[in-house]
Amino acid sequence: LAKEEQFDDLTAYVINPGGQIIMDIGIDPSSPNNAITNSIENIFGFDLNNDGIQGSLPEGISWIDEIHFAKMLGFKTFTYTPGNTDLFIDYSSNYGDIYFANSEIAYDRNGHPIYENYYGTNGYKTLLKGDDGSSFILGSGFTPVAIEEVTEIYEPNEELLIGDRILIVHNDELNELEGIVFDNNGYLKFDLGSPLGHNSAINYAENLFNIDFNGDNQKAGLQEEQLPEIIKLNEKELFGSYGYMSFSSSSNNTDLFLLDNSEYIAFGPAGYIPNDPNDLTLVHYYDENNEKYFVDSTDLIKPIAIEKLPEPILHYGATQDPFVPGDPYYSHYLLITKEENDFLVNYLDESGEIVLRRGIPLYNSAINSGELIFGIDINGDGMQAGLPEGLVEIDKYEKAQEIGIRAFENNSSTRVYLDHSNDHSAIYVSSQDGNYQIALMDEIGFNWGAGTPYLYSGYKESALAAEFVTNEYRTDARVEIGDIITAYYSINNYDESLYYGESINFAVFDSNGNLKHYLEDFDDNYSINYLEDLFGLDLNDDQILASLPLDDPDPINPEDLIEDPFNIDVYIDYDSFTINGISRELYEPFILEAAKIWEDVTNKGLPDVLAGDFDGQYGDMPVANAWDDIDPYLFNTTIDDIAITFSAFDYGDSNSEFFTIGDGVITEIRYEYDQYNGDIT
Repeated sequence: LAKEEQFDDLTAYVINPGGQIIMDIGIDPSSPNNAITNSIENIFGFDLNNDGIQGSLPEGISWIDEIHFAKMLGFKTFTYTPGNTDLFIDYSSNYGDIYFANSEIAYDRNGHPIYENYYGTNGYKTLLKGDDGSSFILGSGFTPVAIEEVTEIYEPNEELLIGDRILIVHNDELNELEGIVFDNNGYLKFDLGSPLGHNSAINYAENLFNIDFNGDNQKAGLQEEQLPEIIKLNEKELFGSYGYMSFSSSSNNTDLFLLDNSEYIAFGPAGYIPNDPNDLTLVHYYDENNEKYFVDSTDLIKPIAIEKLPEPILHYGATQDPFVPGDPYYSHYLLITKEENDFLVNYLDESGEIVLRRGIPLYNSAINSGELIFGIDINGDGMQAGLPEGLVEIDKYEKAQEIGIRAFENNSSTRVYLDHSNDHSAIYVSSQDGNYQIALMDEIGFNWGAGTPYLYSGYKESALAAEFVTNEYRTDARVEIGDIITAYYSINNYDESLYYGESINFAVFDSNGNLKHYLEDFDDNYSINYLEDLFGLDLNDDQILASLPLDDPDPINPEDLIEDPFNIDVYIDYDSFTINGISRELYEPFILEAAKIWEDVTNKGLPDVLAGDFDGQYGDMPVANAWDDIDPYLFNTTIDDIAITFSAFDYGDSNSEFFTIGDGVITEIRYEYDQYNGDIT
């Protein structure tokens, strides 16, 4: 207990065992702070208020003299101008409930505040509350000091609004003043922390509270730093600019930012508005010298989106022995970037380090996960996730159309399956009797897995079909009856590669699924006929199945000359049917059956043409558009003899009395000039 000479008042200090003053109670006999008066009278036995009764005053909510509290805690205060908000504490509550109210301090006729006998407003007081509405509890080690209303915008923090209240508390451990923001109704918004280290924050706080936060004995006036530019990226717009549709039901848990004139890539929690780049996590990796390297955003590296994984993914480092996994590590975030012609998936740990990079996933479980995590339509089917996982049968006809070759009907009994549950891209074929599946294995005991699980623009590989060998293959004596030949295609656009270009290749396995070798020389007529007949694929793009004359025909039993048959090239827009909810078995068999009927009853083909080629290369006959405003649908595609494209379309009139079942349009027709009078026929 002590006497303050300046104010001729008693005051009481709470001192810890080490002699440090931790609280100034600020006694005033005329103060309505009954709890303090009762405590001092009971502890010291003095009748502070001269009422002749020891410690019997009713207790309740007490006003806090903010400037006095700040001084007691060792912080200098500047020439005092009254604050706009009074701070109150209910010392009779279990956790010291905190209240605020608009200040009602009076002013004399000269405009000077009258401090004498002012102990806070008697008006309505608002309780500070947590975001759940319950009383806000200030943790141990923190002391409330002052509260003020925000009357000026603080530009570095867009979340701090006019009308908000900033509560200043003393961090007893760090001996710093920190800010906590509440809205005008007393609900908690967010922590501001200490302004120290940011000149603009110190200036703002000292002007608002008249307290020397940084101990430099001057009020504000610090040179404010130039805040670096922080740009938040609109991930849905970026995906949309590259043709990816976003699902409306998707949510976002992480935001992506560009810093310092778009130089660096950073991320933070979704909805968080950063004031300082240090509040964000920078994307980085370590170079070959183990030096930290921050990833720049350039024309070559364009950040698209980032999300935090629901659960961390476990990875293993590489080792020289493929059967021995390396050190384990985890990824916590997925970052999508566009680099040259590729979209890349960057796996990041919690610190923002890139621990793994891959292309776009091609297996169904990854597509499902990616569509759920990022909320975009990765495979363009109009449906979020829902793809079958596990072993999924490869559709030869769909794969053939995907790479632009024709698949004929043949009596294949062999089915090929790709494992879509993980990125191992394991491949299996059904046994000859169809009762079980055979895993195709490579030379060192791993699944052969032709079907790259991650897509890069420069390389793609996928299995087309597999068949058991039932007839002798004269070109390669190593191929035996009972072996399995698998057809797969490769797209290699790397200029430096020895295998540059697009090609269909063949791998040979024994009857148990073990790799034997790859077919090398199969461009002779016999090999083409053999493989076309085996797989039902038009390998030489002549639109005829296995019809090439043999290079060394059998002189005793010459083959019959094959007339040009009538063929209908069928192109099916499978995606359009899927989007409209039409399953494949409801249309494909009937389309193919109809085409076969016409092919069977028409005994001679038409001259081949190149559809829509305006460079003067039209095959045996020219092709013209039926109407000038219709572009060629099959540009530069060889047609033998008629090409029909089927797609599904919703006309939107199914509920009317007369509705559209379907329609057709001619996009290209053959024509020739009559040799006598020039008429077009």
